[in-house]
Amino acid sequence: MEQEFQAVLDGIEGDREALAELCLALGNLPDYSGEERQVGAAVVAWLHEAGIEARLQFMAPESVNAIGLVRGTGDRAGGGRSLILNAHIDTQGARPAGGEAAEQRLRGAWIEDGQVFGRGLANDKAQLAAQMIAMRAIVRSGLALKEDLFLAGSGQETSAPPAAAADIAGWSGVGPAASQVREGYGARWLVEHGVVADYALISEVSDFRVTVAQAGYLRLRIAVPGNMAYTPGLRRGDGPSGSPNPFERAARIVLALEDWARRYETEGQETFRGGTLIPKAQVLEM
Repeated sequence: MEQEFQAVLDGIEGDREALAELCLALGNLPDYSGEERQVGAAVVAWLHEAGIEARLQFMAPESVNAIGLVRGTGDRAGGGRSLILNAHIDTQGARPAGGEAAEQRLRGAWIEDGQVFGRGLANDKAQLAAQMIAMRAIVRSGLALKEDLFLAGSGQETSAPPAAAADIAGWSGVGPAASQVREGYGARWLVEHGVVADYALISEVSDFRVTVAQAGYLRLRIAVPGNMAYTPGLRRGDGPSGSPNPFERAARIVLALEDWARRYETEGQETFRGGTLIPKAQVLEM
């Protein structure tokens, strides 16, 4: 068994050039959230070439998760546990002005001084490429896994695509319909459609550190009552509370929230065996 483990490590170490090439291949494909199909197809094709079972999981015609699977023997009694290797294949941001040249400069990938660069690689396709190389090394080593090993390149991690007609029809009426962000949507889709395991190893932008916990995410909307008066007929009382204008009233709420957020970073810290969680909060839109 030790020899097989070493074979995996040697295989990973010997694939540095292949890793760089894979990073460039994935990093120069379109990766806008909700438009991940080309990246997903490239991941699946690479896995197939490596002899790994793989498929696309569609969330929309152009939005996908890419899934790879190395099947285990099912030896749970012998200590086998299943694992998902996960990284997202979309990157936040809209198309830059300036055409293909600007898009390549701002969202492409390249090698310089022996290092790979690219926005989409940093967040998060280089991490996925590393997982793909590791999975191939396991297969090549002949190591028999006791349980299943999944690779999941998830889409719609950073945000959702523009609001569809159905979303707008069901809009709450609070805030722009298109801003109903669904961060992590692809990962949730994976789980809800059968890609589950005992453990998950998620590769993210993390300063090359390992952690066993991650802060949760909560997005709230606050509706401030009021009305937009005809300007010549506007009658104000003293202070924001005396105005019918909801934006003026909301200003006090924004200041209070930002004041709380500063305190929360200190008062809400939680220390655990993996380090310290430092919570963050801010007002995202009005």
